[in-house]
Amino acid sequence: MNAAFPIMRVQKFGRIINMRSLNGVDAHMYTAAYNAGKEAMRALTRTAAVEWGQNGITCKVICPAANSPQAPDLPRSQRGNGPAYLVPDTGRAVW
Repeated sequence: MNAAFPIMRVQKFGRIINMRSLNGVDAHMYTAAYNAGKEAMRALTRTAAVEWGQNGITCKVICPAANSPQAPDLPRSQRGNGPAYLVPDTGRAVW
């Protein structure tokens, strides 16, 4: 993100999309370090959206989940809560 910011700032436009899992949102036992890392990505993306939105840069984070016909056969710890979860940005949204 930091490498792309100077270019996007000059052109007054940019889109940043980060991927993470639902584990930070839907925590599972014994995965504290992993969940914390995923939540850090969400916080970083939301902060960048606020700070960089004034430059026409939109930041989003997408949290895909396992939700297919096979998902009920997975242990609960490996399933998501439904379709992909999109965390809205709080910056300037022109998307």
